[in-house]
Amino acid sequence: MPDDPRGRLIQTATRKMTDQIRGEIARRRREEVAARQEPPSTDVPDSDDTLLLDGGVTT
Repeated sequence: MPDDPRGRLIQTATRKMTDQIRGEIARRRREEVAARQEPPSTDVPDSDDTLLLDGGVTT
């Protein structure tokens, strides 16, 4: 048994709270970076890029 069980519990709770706060801050940073990124291009290719499995030609 630890010398000071109450102190051990307080220390553990404090560390857990610190970890949660750090995780929340990191999540917010990742979300901000993602929000600033340009959305993926939705351009349609000029040519037909259909994959033909039978070796035929598309029209």
